[in-house]
Order: sequence, then C-alpha cells, then structure tokens
Amino acid sequence: MEVSGLSLSLLGGVSPSICVENLSSKQEENEVEIRGPPAAKAFDQEGNPTKAAEGFCRKNCVPIDNLYNKVEGKTEYVYVRVKKSARSALQVMFSRPIRWILALYGDMVVPFMFAGVSRPYHRCHHHHHSNFKTLCIKYGVGYRAELEIEKVETAESYLGTMKNAGILINIKERKEKILCDSTPLAMSVGGHLVMQDNLLGEVVNLVEAPVPILGGFDESFLELPEDILITVMQRHQKYFPLTNISTGKLLPFFVTVANGIMSEAAVQKGNEAVLRARYEDAKFFYRMDTQKKFSEFRVHLNGILFHEKLGTMLDKMSRVQKTVGKLTLALGIDESNLPVIEDAAALAMSDLATSIVTEFTSLSGIMARHYALRDGYSEQIADALFEMTLPRFSGDILPKSDAGIVLAIADRYCIFKYNYFDLPLYRFLAIPN
Repeated sequence: MEVSGLSLSLLGGVSPSICVENLSSKQEENEVEIRGPPAAKAFDQEGNPTKAAEGFCRKNCVPIDNLYNKVEGKTEYVYVRVKKSARSALQVMFSRPIRWILALYGDMVVPFMFAGVSRPYHRCHHHHHSNFKTLCIKYGVGYRAELEIEKVETAESYLGTMKNAGILINIKERKEKILCDSTPLAMSVGGHLVMQDNLLGEVVNLVEAPVPILGGFDESFLELPEDILITVMQRHQKYFPLTNISTGKLLPFFVTVANGIMSEAAVQKGNEAVLRARYEDAKFFYRMDTQKKFSEFRVHLNGILFHEKLGTMLDKMSRVQKTVGKLTLALGIDESNLPVIEDAAALAMSDLATSIVTEFTSLSGIMARHYALRDGYSEQIADALFEMTLPRFSGDILPKSDAGIVLAIADRYCIFKYNYFDLPLYRFLAIPN
C-alpha cells in the first residue's frame, strides 16, 4: 500500500492476516523525475527540439520548456519532473483484491461496504479450494470436490471454526504441524529433514493450512554438487531437502508444504516437474562451466559492471589483489601465508562470471571453492575464496583462515575506500594510499 502511495500504520495481527489502522483515503501527491532520450538526440545543433523530445513531452503531458539536462554515467540525458495526481484508496487496484469479508460482532453480521464488497459473509473457506480442479486436470490425477464452506456462528468461535476446517490462524500451531507431519515423511525414506530456521519461518508465513507432502527427483541429478541441489530446493522452491540418516548425504527426496487439503498426487507431481526443470537448467550451466578451467573465468569479470565510476568487477578485484600484501603485514599475519593469499586473490570472485552463479547468485563463493578444488588448487586457497564472501548476512559465520580474513577485509576495504569518498580507513590499518 505504501508503494501505491497510501499511508497507514500497522497494529499487528497474526500472519498471513494483518490489522491496519489509519489507512489514508487517497494517495499522497508526489513528484517524480523521468529520464528521456539523450540530449544529443533531443535537440538539434541549433537547439531546436527533435521529434524524440516532442514525443517524450507529449507522452508525459509537459511543455518543451520543462525539460532539463542531467549527466548519468558518461551520457547527458533530458529529464522532466512530473506531478502524479492522487487517486482515492478505492481506485487503487491491488494485485490481490478483496473478494469477501467476514465481519461479526458476537453473533451478528456487521453490514458495511468496503473496496466494492457490500455483502459481508457469515461463512468462509480456504481460498485455494476453487483452484483444485484445474490443478488436478493439468496433471491428470483424481479430483476431489470442494470442501464444504464453514459457517462461523460467532466472533468468539472464529479461531476454533477455522481450526476445524484445517486453517490454523496461530503461527506457532502452523509451525508445529509442519514439523510433526514432515518428520514421518522423511523417516519413511530413511531421511533427516534439513530445515533452516529462516526457511521454516518463511514457509510458515506462506501457508494457513499446511499440508507437508513428500516428493522426489531422479537420482542422476545427485551427480551435481550438493550445494547446487540444496540451493535450488531451499531458496528457489522453498522445499526442505532430506539427507541420509546414516551417511548425511543428500537423498533424492524433498518435503514441500501445500496450502490446504487437496489432491496430494497433483501437488507432488506438479512440484516434481518444476524441480526437474530447475535441475535440468543447473545441469546444463554446470556442464558449460566445467568445460573451462576456473582461472579462465577471471578475464570475463571485465564484462560485469561494479560501479559506473569505478569500473568493472575485474577492476575492483585488481585493486583487491594489489591491497592484500600490505594488508597482510598491517594485520600482523605471518608472511608465510602470503603465497596462499596472493594466489587466492588472483582467483577471487571469478565465479561471478560462471553460468551457474549467474543463474543462482546465492552460490557465489560456494562455487568458487568447488571449482578451485576441482581444478586441483589447495584447500587453503579454495577455503579462502569461499570465506572472502563472509559474512553474507547478519548472524552468518565469519572467515576463519588467515587467507580468508585478509581477502574478506581487503574486499570491504576497497569498497569503502573507493565508494565512500575515499574514506581514510588506511590510516587505521597503516596501509599507504
């Protein structure tokens, strides 16, 4: 709503439901800056507007005199500032508009109109039920008729009625149900659930009637690095991977959480099809990468922009490479580590140019370590390439090896030094400019 220009304050609520207070009746008026064509194409040599400039002004309903020039990167463009008129809240269309409202005071239905909905309901049901038939037909499995719509007798009985219908309003109850129902599924194939707290929290808030379902994939995909397989399952599909209870190795199974009671066969088949397509893509990209030596990817960093004023990623990593020697001495790290540090710096961030990291960006650092080991580099170098990316988020692990610490600090140092007005961090580290 804030993106749509409507101010509000949140009181709270229980996800996925929220309670909103003080929703504005209309959007706030604001002014936006719009970039037009390059100045060289907007005006001729005599300063007269071209058709490009006239078309830009006509599109934005502004006179030519309102245009002004501004440099962006190495090119000068024409710009204009346009005021966006405010619309009432009822005119703002949301991606998921309100379809029905349950409004009760005790056992009385509260009559009112909101967002075009004028007839409050005394009944409610899970919003996915109407999509079951389409899903079942698509995957050629049996279809179960829509469940009976539940009647809510009183406002006080709302939570209990929803729970009887399989809809868990309470977050803690949803979490417990996912855990309790997923564990037996994992054990049925001799597996252990790999359940990250952040992913579990996300899934808990994506569903209101959780139904864990066991799925699988072709064992041939296990030839890919486990990090790739797990990343695709967790980050892209929101699945929980399974590992062998005895060996700890990844199993060709996963647990997905459906939202509501439905044809489990249809959901299983659909999720397996999506994962198979993802893995086929990953397999293709991985094969492309392994046709080259890892060191060959460094030159391709020249095609990845780091900052419009600071050059490419290759420029950035060249600066890092020049920094590590002096930084090692400044940090009091034994000079015997320099060969490993310098060799790692010469490969650092090269995985950003690989096909697999381009497709799955969260694998940056992980794939650098994998490709370095694959090409015969030492574990010290490979670990440093991974540790350079740490920490990736708040609470993440920190670099442990000397080489990893130096590369991680060198990377951040160069970002600060060259991005933030050449901050004199080097004064504290005793590193010459």
